[in-house]
Amino acid sequence: MQCTHCGATLNPSDRFCPSCGTPVEQPKTCPQCGAPVDDSMRFCMNCGARLPEVNEGGAAAEPTQETATENATVAEPTAEGPAAGEVSAEPAAEQSDESSTESSAESTAAESSAQSDSPEQALPDAAVVADANEPEPAASDQPQSSQQPEAATPVPQSESPTQILTPVSQPQTAFTTPMPALPPDPATQQQAPIVPPVTPGSVPPAPVAPGTGSQPPKKPRKWLVPVIIAVVVVLIAAGVGIWWWMSRSNSSTEASASPSASASASASTSPSSKQSATKKAEKKSCTASPDATLTDVSSSGTNLIATLSLDDSACGSEQYKESNIRVNIKDYDGDVIAAAVFDFAKKPISFDDGEATLALAFTSKQYWMPVDEIDSTSSMEVVWQTGQKPNGKAAANVASALGGANISSDDAERYAQLALTNQLDHDRSDASDFYDHYTTQLSSKKYGMQVDGKTWKYSDIYEQFLNIKQKHPNALLIWASDYSNYTKNGNPSDYYVILSGESFSSEDDAQSWCSTNGYSSDDCMAVDLE
Repeated sequence: MQCTHCGATLNPSDRFCPSCGTPVEQPKTCPQCGAPVDDSMRFCMNCGARLPEVNEGGAAAEPTQETATENATVAEPTAEGPAAGEVSAEPAAEQSDESSTESSAESTAAESSAQSDSPEQALPDAAVVADANEPEPAASDQPQSSQQPEAATPVPQSESPTQILTPVSQPQTAFTTPMPALPPDPATQQQAPIVPPVTPGSVPPAPVAPGTGSQPPKKPRKWLVPVIIAVVVVLIAAGVGIWWWMSRSNSSTEASASPSASASASASTSPSSKQSATKKAEKKSCTASPDATLTDVSSSGTNLIATLSLDDSACGSEQYKESNIRVNIKDYDGDVIAAAVFDFAKKPISFDDGEATLALAFTSKQYWMPVDEIDSTSSMEVVWQTGQKPNGKAAANVASALGGANISSDDAERYAQLALTNQLDHDRSDASDFYDHYTTQLSSKKYGMQVDGKTWKYSDIYEQFLNIKQKHPNALLIWASDYSNYTKNGNPSDYYVILSGESFSSEDDAQSWCSTNGYSSDDCMAVDLE
């Protein structure tokens, strides 16, 4: 131990330097464990107890209740620490030399920096120690005396909030003039949270963001969704109610319109508007059945050409474009003598001021009266039927006449049977001329007969008669049972017989006519009806 003024060797019991008389500074110790401390230390490096604060006059401040509580936790004393109770109560002597003043200023600056940078300043329950690797500044002209451990660097809160570092003892050559410790910042102590101690083996709690704190989780607002749904339903119901009320109000307003307004509107309608509306109505209604009259009939080969006059004021000057129209021509007895299904969409009927002329072509399967026997067109009736189903494809057009499709087979068979009966009645008187003259027989058929690769029906028999009639205009149709020539030998006589109607004086002349017209003996023979 040496004198700080003259460097003379001192004994531990010396109170004054025997050489220069300078008072000897006694080393300060921890009041708890007696370990050496200095004025720059706030906690004992040996036991971690808070050291008494030194006022500006050098006197130690009274320990507070917080300091006494912290001092209750004592770490194990180190081997080099002196006995407790050796802390000097004497005030530190003022140093007159310049080096002591500079050392004291540097110590104060280092402590202020440690207090502002260390997060442990705000934790009153954690033991904070000074950096063991940073030596205290000493005067260059003063000898080093006793050894003193220095404080370790404070542990940041994020690494280990409550761990107390074991002090590291390093030799210190000399004590410097102690500087009064800065008091803790009250604002820092109030804002810092208190970190609870962590027991060995447990996981430290996760840090809490500043300002958030530990708040209980908010419970979900389960009532919010039903309330929103109820509000939406109420709004929809209200909207529907308003719409219904407004609609009813508008209907009442329209119904209560004055008759004078209606009359005025009717009176203000111009004639041109009426004509336009009429034309539109006529244009839309040009789909009905027109009134048709048979004005002329002619033949083209085996086809019947019927010319009709049409009258339909609803069509005006429009076109008639309907499909599946069945046109029937009836005789004075009401029997159908011609019928076919036509498609006017392919060849529309052009009306001119509600009138039109139409030519229709009927094949030998579609009419049941010889053309030359239709002597009075004024007695014929034309029936127009819509929505009729055709039986097969339409026949080809004949010049400007539109061809049509066949009607149903049942209707055609019925009309042919009736036509055969009517033809027998019509030709009976002419057939009587051949009781004393010869003629030629060209065909003999009955219903259900199988010949020429088909089973003959009424429609087939009558079609054959029309074809022969077209080639030989004098041809006649007779029923064989009505004449003795066919019954006298006891042969079956239920046949429709077609005669050429040509008269001959001898059998040879008749047979010669057959050869001349290209008939074989199987298809043509001389007969008399006697």
